[in-house]
Amino acid sequence: MAESQAAVPEGSVGLEEPKKMTREDWRKKKELEEQRKLGNAPAEVDEEGKDINPHIPQYISSVPWYIDPSKRPTLKHQRPQEEKEKQFSAIGEWYKRGVQENSVATKYRKGACENCGSMTHKKKDCLERPRKVGAKYTGTNIAPDEHAQIQLDLDYDGKRDRWNGYDPEEHMRIVEEYAKVDLAKRTLKAQRLQEELASGKLMDQATSRNHWGDDEQNPLLERDHNSEGEDEDKYADDIDMPGQNFDSKRRITVRNLRIREDTAKYLRNLDPNSAYYDPKTRAMRENPYSNTGKNPEEVGYAGDNFVRYSGATITMAQTQLFAWEAYEKGSDVHLQADPTKLELLHKSFKVKKEDFKMMQKESILEKYGGQEHLNVPSKELLLAQTEEYVEYSRHGAVIKGQEKACIWGSYWKDGRWGYKCCHSFIKMSYCTGEAGRQDTDDTLCIDNIQVEPQNFEEPKSLMEIHQEKLKEKKKKKKQKSCDSDSDNEEAKNREKLRKALNAEDARLKQVEDLMQVDERKRPYNSLYEVREPTEEEMEAFRMKRQRPDDPMASFLGKPGTPGKPGTKGRQGVIGKAGPRGLKGLQGDPGKSGAAGLKGETGDGGEIGLPGVCRCGANMARSAFSVAVTKSYPQERTPILFNKVLMNEGSHYNASTGKFVCAIPGIYYFTYDITLANKHLAIGLVHNGQYKIKTFDANTGNYDVASGSTVLHLKQGDEVWLQIFYSEQNGLFFDPYWTDSLFTGFLIYPDQDFINAIDEGEN
Repeated sequence: MAESQAAVPEGSVGLEEPKKMTREDWRKKKELEEQRKLGNAPAEVDEEGKDINPHIPQYISSVPWYIDPSKRPTLKHQRPQEEKEKQFSAIGEWYKRGVQENSVATKYRKGACENCGSMTHKKKDCLERPRKVGAKYTGTNIAPDEHAQIQLDLDYDGKRDRWNGYDPEEHMRIVEEYAKVDLAKRTLKAQRLQEELASGKLMDQATSRNHWGDDEQNPLLERDHNSEGEDEDKYADDIDMPGQNFDSKRRITVRNLRIREDTAKYLRNLDPNSAYYDPKTRAMRENPYSNTGKNPEEVGYAGDNFVRYSGATITMAQTQLFAWEAYEKGSDVHLQADPTKLELLHKSFKVKKEDFKMMQKESILEKYGGQEHLNVPSKELLLAQTEEYVEYSRHGAVIKGQEKACIWGSYWKDGRWGYKCCHSFIKMSYCTGEAGRQDTDDTLCIDNIQVEPQNFEEPKSLMEIHQEKLKEKKKKKKQKSCDSDSDNEEAKNREKLRKALNAEDARLKQVEDLMQVDERKRPYNSLYEVREPTEEEMEAFRMKRQRPDDPMASFLGKPGTPGKPGTKGRQGVIGKAGPRGLKGLQGDPGKSGAAGLKGETGDGGEIGLPGVCRCGANMARSAFSVAVTKSYPQERTPILFNKVLMNEGSHYNASTGKFVCAIPGIYYFTYDITLANKHLAIGLVHNGQYKIKTFDANTGNYDVASGSTVLHLKQGDEVWLQIFYSEQNGLFFDPYWTDSLFTGFLIYPDQDFINAIDEGEN
């Protein structure tokens, strides 16, 4: 036995087949596992010295033979395999920045770019200007080789590392700069002490009686302390960070905390629809009490903008911006240092700016013209719309639209109460608006005029009576002359009114013609040349206008003679566009046009129905038998049996695949279809409705499906075959050994049809 073991090679010891475990060994192994689970025995150790949990099941802890044939206890096969793990870039790897160009080659190297001569890319990837003769042939102006940056593959934390790519050596520059500043400070301080010692100031301060006193502070210590404070502020301009309380640009302390006794902004109004509070900036721009009806001046807090934009805040901000811009352009001004100078400079700047704009505008208008296009009405007049809603009864009384805008008692004048909207003192009266207010004021002015008491006249003398008669005669003469002048003026006014009425009629006719034209073909209306209408035009407009909404308009009589033109009124607001007119009547048809050119010959129509045969017995003959010449025809459409074997009467149409009945009667139809590779679902259709359906399941070989039926057809009925299921289309055709046929013939015609033939022959 020992000899056989010695004969085994040394390298194959670990590959020996494990011996069969005896029953005693198996029992000891189980007892050892139980002791390990209870903690009475030490846990099993793997090759790395790690303990193996005894509670791990055997199917997990056992090592497959193809991983470790030695069967050593280990859990390495359950851990992630190194060859399968994705490798990420290390924390110290990053792009190399500030790479200097390498030395330039003096001659072309094999494998370099043919255009520039660099070894790091090819000609198709070259970013330099394409040379007329490349560096491969000239050997001059060889471009340096670029540095090939590494391809970083960062993990989740590496992509979000804010210090990624940071070089700690960069911080040493700041340390060196700070050390240089500290050395310069010490050098200046030592130089200053030597100067003071040489001048004797330091000795005088040392021998003074207050040098060692406790009441006053040492001036040297105070000076050193101030100098140290000044040195500490050297880097104050570079420390602006979020959350600090020091503004390095203005050297002021920023107060961003509130007193804890004050109510927080977000607790002043708990309505979620009130002012928005930004928790990041602790700002609430709007007024939190805006929806409560409280006056902003009465509440303790009305939003940040209430304080920010109150008083002359905006003007102050504009002045500050002007000061900064002027200082950048070389003007020595400052808001706090010399506010008067800044204010005067700002005012003069605004005046000069307005003058410059006006001069520029005038020069452009003088050069190019167009002043008339600027003289347009304001946008309020061009785009304004007014509306007045009034409801009338059938008797003409106002039902709705003249209500009071104010209540009774809102107006008081001279001990009387009234309405404030129209200054009316009559309760429950209609509102007259601005016109009633002016009328009431004029009446009150007349009432306030003091009427002098009438005095009794003394009896006149004969001389006074004679003088009065002479005056009356002179007045009559003047009136006659004035009447003649007024007659001439009235004639002129009537002539002007007549012309205005004619112009108004022409305008209304033009409007009526425009309303009959399509909206897309109407011309545009321009308001740039609108002039003020004359009094005669306004009178003609009032006389000609229609009021369809006024029920009393139809009760009015004929218009009287026009009165004298009144005083010129103010220009009114442009009214809104009127309603669209009704569609006009259809015009008369126009004259027929000239005959056009002869057109091209059209496509041929479908084959018509066969004509009536007057040959006696041949009238009652109809039969056909056709075959297909194509496999797998289109589904749900008539199958084209275009190979005609017989077509008695020519009632079968080979171009459409349909049989058209010309002789009413009883017909017999049958079909025999060869199928291959697929199932077949075919049916016979009569006028769009399936009469019979057959289904043949293909078992892998060729097969034949057949069907037949008898139908009664009327004249003009159509019969055809078609596939009624798209996936079951196995109709097969082979010109050498198989055919698919569709056959039909007339059994006997209708008696009425035969009688009609006999009557025609007689």
